[in-house]
Amino acid sequence: MRKQIAQKPECNPEIFQEIIRRIYESGNDLLAVVKADDSLPPSWKIYRWLDENPEYRRDLAIAREALGDRFAAEIRDIPRETTNENVAVQRVRFEALRWLAPRFNARYVDKSTSELTGKGGGAVQVQPVPLNLEALSEEQLDALRDAMAKQLPSPQRG
Repeated sequence: MRKQIAQKPECNPEIFQEIIRRIYESGNDLLAVVKADDSLPPSWKIYRWLDENPEYRRDLAIAREALGDRFAAEIRDIPRETTNENVAVQRVRFEALRWLAPRFNARYVDKSTSELTGKGGGAVQVQPVPLNLEALSEEQLDALRDAMAKQLPSPQRG
């Protein structure tokens, strides 16, 4: 008996571009778009296409970024569209879009970072500073002893 070899799924650029278009128009991600239409290939086949075709991955990344831009644009429209009657609905819509936009486009992430660099853009140099114990008051010496005692492991009692 011969073993049947699994066939490689055939890449179809027209179908893939249709999926990309639907992602943007529907506001859904890849799995939701594929699941919503039985005429589209199964998700495992789409993921195989993505794995085998860097240009498909690039197209999907661009579609997701564009979707993030779309969500951000919708957020900007909410104040204009809000009335006393729909304020609660618009608040939920705002929060949902505010949550979604950065997940599709990193430009909308509410995160700032600080980077420390040393001289000439290199690593920060750390140098020990000698401590003059004679210049410390009794209070400062007690605080130093307490701090050092907290750093030392406590002796085990048997």
